[in-house]
Amino acid sequence: MIYFIMLFISLLLAGLYVKKEKKKIYAVLSFVPFFLVSALRYDVGTDYLYRYVPNYISIVNGMNVASLEPLFNLLIKVCVFFTKDYSLLFIITSAIIIGLIFKKIYKESKIVVLSIIIFFAGSFFFQSMNLVRQYISIAIIFSSYKLLLSDKKSDHIIWFFAIVVASLFHTISIAFLPMYFFRKRHISIKVFIVLLLFIIIFGGIIPELLVSFMKIVGLNEFTNFNKYEHYLLYKGELPYATLISELIIYIYMVIMYNNFKKKTNFNEEKTKANFYLNCQSFVLLFTIMNIHIELFFRFAAIFAIFQILSIPYFYYQNKIDGIKIVRIYIKKGAIYLTTLIVGIMFFRLIYSNIICRAEEVFPYKTIFIEERV
Repeated sequence: MIYFIMLFISLLLAGLYVKKEKKKIYAVLSFVPFFLVSALRYDVGTDYLYRYVPNYISIVNGMNVASLEPLFNLLIKVCVFFTKDYSLLFIITSAIIIGLIFKKIYKESKIVVLSIIIFFAGSFFFQSMNLVRQYISIAIIFSSYKLLLSDKKSDHIIWFFAIVVASLFHTISIAFLPMYFFRKRHISIKVFIVLLLFIIIFGGIIPELLVSFMKIVGLNEFTNFNKYEHYLLYKGELPYATLISELIIYIYMVIMYNNFKKKTNFNEEKTKANFYLNCQSFVLLFTIMNIHIELFFRFAAIFAIFQILSIPYFYYQNKIDGIKIVRIYIKKGAIYLTTLIVGIMFFRLIYSNIICRAEEVFPYKTIFIEERV
């Protein structure tokens, strides 16, 4: 219940932001409910007590945690300087993650309210309370993507350093670097199908190739790379709920993209439209790759975060038009299709996070309970 109250208050304030001619005070206030719920949680998220609290206590006791990336290690040490209470770590990480994501929503989203709904319904918020290190890096990637789409080389250099910083919080963030080559070039359906067939047929040998590559270049000598060797050889499974929902989102974006292509302003927006659709292409490909390597759901998460902006973007570009699917014309089709997508996201949230207990975010507990580790 606390999560839905949080969402309701945030959406109410976001609505006031729009209604009151974008007064910044409402934007800041709409961030607060998500921040407080995340910052004041206790034992919410699988890795809360399994990973982060033990790491914090180890550093308090003067031990070194080699498996932590340098900047996250430094962040814990800064927290320890002020207090031995690990609650401070979750307060600061929540401020970084929620703050960066909300700032980008208010700066870039075509429809702020819809972006906040997707942040919640797409389970991004729940994932952020479990995959803390990765979500700091994801928030950095999410915040800096506009530099990648720029025509200035100086912006590309800054973007590159942003990815380096992100990878120093979570190593796997370097997987976003290849997007430099896909920042403008559209991945067509034909290319997508070829990549899909390649993954299905040859995906099984990719883990061994990656492990061999790490050994050849000496990456396995570094703890933050060596730890992934185990994951690369750990066979995954096909997450059907995620696969179906991501496939439908991909189809939605292809339909919206093709409809938008017919408009006179498409060339002005082409780079951004291509980037958003490419991100969803990689989400679907990495989700399918999860059959071979369980680690690839983390790759998918890096690209999926852009749904927060891309779905409102494609809806906005098509909202006043009907949508033609094959030969069927649907009046106000953008509204119906976007509503369907949000509904599917909520259904997946209920199935994954509530029924299957993914991320272990239910029941919600706060740091104010009497018994804590």
